[in-house]
Order: sequence, then structure tokens, then C-alpha cells
Amino acid sequence: MKTWRTTMNSTANSTGYMPNFCIFEQIQMIYKNLLNTHALLRRHLIMSIDLKTEKLITLTQATKVLPQVDGKRIHISTLWRWCKKGLRGINLEYLRAGSKIMTSQEAMQRFFDALTGLDEAGLQQSNYRPACMKKPHSEKSRQLEVENANKILVNAKIIQ
Repeated sequence: MKTWRTTMNSTANSTGYMPNFCIFEQIQMIYKNLLNTHALLRRHLIMSIDLKTEKLITLTQATKVLPQVDGKRIHISTLWRWCKKGLRGINLEYLRAGSKIMTSQEAMQRFFDALTGLDEAGLQQSNYRPACMKKPHSEKSRQLEVENANKILVNAKIIQ
């Protein structure tokens, strides 16, 4: 198993220069993992469907409850993806009852409330995903990436 240090050393070129062009991607990955861990803990500790008070509906029924987008219903596979992979680190709660996958309107409300909370806190994922570049960054662009990464970490309350 490679450690971070050996991985970084293997990226150094013959002059010993270690490029810093993937720092932003690494920080984004750490941030995403933290959000996923947070969502997983919330799902198991705080948020779960209460069978006594919530009415269960299948994912197919849930597509009929949600508003249409451009005149079309949200596809059932989208709801399943929100259950399994989540959206921006937040998962839609679900139960498996035999061969049926079920959720509730209250669970969908909590899901959308959590997404809205991310927007209000300014923690939405950036659409900017830089690819590892072949040439080294200029000092100015590197500094901008470091500042952007610091903003993400401050917003996520990882650093102060």
C-alpha cells in the first residue's frame, strides 16, 4: 500500500521538483469525504425514517409527489442515486421492505432541507474541478488555488 509520502515522491520529476497542481483536488476530495462521513453519521444517529409516524411510499410514488422539471417527472433512478450516493454529501433516507425501496415525504423534506442548509452555509460544491496540468502553475495561479482551498476549509469549519 502506497503512503501519501511515497505517492508524492513518485510524482517528483528528475530535478526533485514536486508539482503542487493537485492540491486543490486533494482538498476537495478530503472535503467531500468529510461531508459523506457527516451525512452517514446523521443518517444513522439522527435522521432515520420513523415507521410509527411516517407514511412509507415507494420511489415510484415519490417521483409523483415531487414537482416536475421541464414538464418531466424526476426519474426513479435519480431518487435511487440520491439514496445510495447522495447529493453533495447528503443522502435521501430509505428503507428496504422486501424487494421494494421505500422512503417517506418527511424524509424527502429532511433531504431537501439539508441541501438548502448547505446552500445557506455557502458549502456547495464548486463546479470547478481542475485536471492535473502537465506544466507547473505560475506562482499567482498556485496562490489563488491555495486561497480557494482555504476558503473551502474555513466554510467547512475544518480550519479557522
